[in-house]
Amino acid sequence: MVVDKLLIGINEFIRGSYLENSLKSQLSIIDALDGSFLRYKDVPLLLDSADNKLSKGNFINVLDALKKKEINSYQIIVWLASSIGIFPLGSEPNALELLNELTKKISFD
Repeated sequence: MVVDKLLIGINEFIRGSYLENSLKSQLSIIDALDGSFLRYKDVPLLLDSADNKLSKGNFINVLDALKKKEINSYQIIVWLASSIGIFPLGSEPNALELLNELTKKISFD
C-alpha cells in the first residue's frame, strides 16, 4: 500500500484507525525507499447498522441501497459524519457547518 502511494504522489492519507499499528512499519518502508513523508490521519471505521465495516469494496452497494430508499447525498454525508462523532445522529447541519466540522475532524495539523 505504501509503495502505491509513493508511486502516484499521494502525500496525505486518511485511513481507518484499525491500521494505526502498521504506521511504524509503513514509515520504515518509506524511509528505505527514500520516499517523501506521507502524512496519515487515522479515523474511526464507518459501520453499517449490522456493524459491518464500510469500505471502498462494499460501499457502492450500500450507496445503491440508500438511493433506492430515496436518501439523498446530503443525508448520507451527515450520516457518515455522525458515525464518526462529528454530529449527533439525526442532526441537520447546514453545508457550511458540515464543511467546518469535517475539516476540523480530519485536519492533518
